[in-house]
Amino acid sequence: MLPRRDRTQARWLGARIFIDNLGSLFRGWLFRMTTRKATADDELTNCSVLSETTIRVSRWEGKDEINARRFHNMHTACTLLDGVWLEPNRVFSLRRFFKDTSGKLGFQEGPVILNGEVVFSNGGSVCAVASLIFDAALKANLSILEKHNHSTDMWGDSRFIHLGGDAAYVYGRKDLKIRNSHDGDIIVKTAFDFDGLKLTCRIYSPVPLAGTVRIDHETLQEILPRAEEGHKYRKGCMVRTRRYFRSASGQEKLTYSKKEVYQPFRLS
Repeated sequence: MLPRRDRTQARWLGARIFIDNLGSLFRGWLFRMTTRKATADDELTNCSVLSETTIRVSRWEGKDEINARRFHNMHTACTLLDGVWLEPNRVFSLRRFFKDTSGKLGFQEGPVILNGEVVFSNGGSVCAVASLIFDAALKANLSILEKHNHSTDMWGDSRFIHLGGDAAYVYGRKDLKIRNSHDGDIIVKTAFDFDGLKLTCRIYSPVPLAGTVRIDHETLQEILPRAEEGHKYRKGCMVRTRRYFRSASGQEKLTYSKKEVYQPFRLS
């Protein structure tokens, strides 16, 4: 039998997932969700690339074992997502693929952010792949139904993607949901290059994008930490991300806008 604390957490997790599914049902997303994937026989030769995103990750000095787990989890996450196929109006939910990031899916223990601090948990570092998918979907002008940023800017100047571009994943709490609002089917291809430490995502479709996408990132406010003797902090901020789509006729329309807050991060 599970310890009492674990049983309580399991009940809360079940409740969160139920609430998430209920919300998706009310919004009309639940029965549009799919886990369909392209097979090796499906051809991409007649498809256009709607968007492409590359994220380079770095090694943590003196943390060889942790690095190996991080990169293993990124590779596992890319493998699970490679070939996702969405028909028009179908919905992608990261939870349907990553689930609880357990060892049964191939994930290992890695670093995650919890309440503004780095801890270690199964599936740590999959958020880099979540961010990869989000950025590619943003560039392809797909509908972003649900997306969460991390609570802090733990990376500073060495961050792997700009603030507002990161997507957090926590099973039962924070998901990434995307709807194919494009006119044609889309196929998502993802990969992790161990040698170049590079994540790549390309979104393909037989129907080209009927216009161009422009994305603006703006820092709205800096958030200074409260002074605590003996501790150093990286300041936080509020950012806003906006996406505009310009049609072939030259008309530009706002298709995504989100404000996000990053709290100060304690360095020591």
